[in-house]
Amino acid sequence: MVEHERSTRVLTAIILLNIIVYLMTSYENFFMETSDYWVNMFGFIPSLIGDIQNMYRIFTSMFIHADIFHIFFNMYFLYLFGKPVTRVIGGKKLLALYLFSGIVASIFHTAFSYTGGLISYIIPAVGASGAISGVLGAYLIMYPGTYLTMYSPYIFFPFPLRFRVRAEYYLIFWFATQVLYGYAKVAGTTAVFAHAGGFLAGIAILPIILSNVIGRGEEYEYRFDYTYTMPPPIEPRVRRGIGMASKIILTILIAILLAGSIYAVANPITGDIKAMMIQYSIDGDQYIDYTAVQLPGIESYIREVSTDETRILLSRLTSMNILYDPSKRGAEININNVDLNVPVKISVGASTKTYTVKVHVEKLYAVYDYDGFIRHCEGTLSTQILMIQNYIIYVTSDMINYDFTITSQTINLGNIDEYMQIPASIISIAALIVILRKSQDLSLTVGQPREPRLPIPI
Repeated sequence: MVEHERSTRVLTAIILLNIIVYLMTSYENFFMETSDYWVNMFGFIPSLIGDIQNMYRIFTSMFIHADIFHIFFNMYFLYLFGKPVTRVIGGKKLLALYLFSGIVASIFHTAFSYTGGLISYIIPAVGASGAISGVLGAYLIMYPGTYLTMYSPYIFFPFPLRFRVRAEYYLIFWFATQVLYGYAKVAGTTAVFAHAGGFLAGIAILPIILSNVIGRGEEYEYRFDYTYTMPPPIEPRVRRGIGMASKIILTILIAILLAGSIYAVANPITGDIKAMMIQYSIDGDQYIDYTAVQLPGIESYIREVSTDETRILLSRLTSMNILYDPSKRGAEININNVDLNVPVKISVGASTKTYTVKVHVEKLYAVYDYDGFIRHCEGTLSTQILMIQNYIIYVTSDMINYDFTITSQTINLGNIDEYMQIPASIISIAALIVILRKSQDLSLTVGQPREPRLPIPI
């Protein structure tokens, strides 16, 4: 009992750490969602995976969650599936499984970002889902014959609805949705390939995690039950190894992932991108944002920037020929106390019009790279903005004030795709070997099903 309590302390500590981080990063929004500043500062950004100064994001992103529902369901599943896994492997190995799966999830997310286009390489990804997916993968191999019992609450039906499904079927179905949703591009900004990668990582590393358990002939049987709860609690039941049909389905899904890796290497994204980190303040409010463009037509990328304040700043710098100007290759410029009338193009419906706004540059310093794109730029400026109401566009008389710093780096996406496919493929193949050749040995539920015991509340 003492050993069990010690092993679950690590699981509890991981959950508490996630909750504490969420409270610290969401208090500004009344704990309903994490502020953009923290997401941009600590979220994982695929285009920065090769930047040593941003390597911390691989780890910090595992503990940042988008909103209250995101963290609730993540911690719910981590507790339900993590507790039976932890009771066997212990707390230290659970932490290793959690971190390893989270790292691999970031690798998969980067390797398959090509499916979402350029924007996928610069959108910060947050959440423990990839790490938790590794726990789900380990659970699948360790307890494939257990059952998940689902209950619907009275708020959905006038009577409680209860049904059961084998863990291997439920988890394989979930894994299939992550793979297929990723290729079908119907998951929005959800990093489904990160989930798939974390899931395979949990399977691939399991022989190492269970090295001191295999061969001891021990049985681990647990039953967890809740009344009228959803999503599913765990109700394990004994069985050894995943079935042949499950192995075939998993093999097909992993083969689909490997085919995607081969395609990415054979058809890499061509050309470099300019990845920018934009830090600025407006009337004391701090902002941080990331975006990327491909030369020479940067205007189309800037129009797609989702944050209004960032888009306005980049639009003004572009119209002033500050952000990108081939004639400034390798140059440095200083601008002080200058008033400008800057043209701004606005598209409403099918029509495009050009408006003139006033911009006052108090100070600006910029250094350019060999393409004429800013490598570093900092300054202070004020600008009018355009407002659109009921298809009527007008220029405001008031001006907003920016104190900003922009840094950029040139990134070859083809190299990122190629290099990330190697570890992603290795993990996929390792997981496939475990599924086909070792899953029966790694299964810890043996013997015949027993009669259900009384529910044990957790």
